[in-house]
Amino acid sequence: MKLYAGSATEFIQLNIQNKLADILREQFLLQFGYNPSQNEVMSWRNSLFRLSDILERQNLSEQGVMVEYKLPLSAKRIDVVIYGHDEQQQKQAVIIELKQWEKCNFTDYDSDYVLTWVGGGNRQVLHPSVQVGNYLYYLKENNSAFYQETKPIQLSACSYRHNYSISTDQTLLDSRFQDAVERFPIYGADDRDELTAFIHNRVGAGEGMSILEEVEHSKLRPSKKLLKQVSDVIKQKKIQRRASTVW
Repeated sequence: MKLYAGSATEFIQLNIQNKLADILREQFLLQFGYNPSQNEVMSWRNSLFRLSDILERQNLSEQGVMVEYKLPLSAKRIDVVIYGHDEQQQKQAVIIELKQWEKCNFTDYDSDYVLTWVGGGNRQVLHPSVQVGNYLYYLKENNSAFYQETKPIQLSACSYRHNYSISTDQTLLDSRFQDAVERFPIYGADDRDELTAFIHNRVGAGEGMSILEEVEHSKLRPSKKLLKQVSDVIKQKKIQRRASTVW
């Protein structure tokens, strides 16, 4: 399930015309039965326009774009997925997590969390690279289009903080988040060129609508790899319970 799916050309035009946020609001009400918060609508209006501007400046028009894509068997939603081919004609999908953060701080709660202003107060939330990485791993193991044996769609992920200056940041790029940031880069207000290159290198060859349609018609079920991991965990717990009973 998603709130919007279409070509990059349409995505750009809807943002230029200031119509996409209204479409998302209507679809949200239709699918969930209640209205999204005003903050969420404003976030769509601001963040999606910034992303559409990047696509337009790079002349990315033949990609497929999904907005607010609901993860299979989950309540979580991915902000944006862009589909296309790379220069080697491999099928690619880029997950992008969008936020309007302006600053954040460390928290002692967990090494994966930071403290930032969201929802009207300072809250502990996952570091952007950790969050978008979790989305990638989950999608890769629960949608057949990304794990099928023949020509699976390759997944990449990053986050974009268009109000945030990453170059002067002392929190998001701290060493405790190094592994996550290296796998799933985070881009800020000063990193438009780097974000553009990240997207273009993966989906720049276009023909993304066929990939988007493949995802929409794919089977939503756990991969054999995930089922085996779950089975191994259950078996291990049974062994531990038997051992504790003996003692």
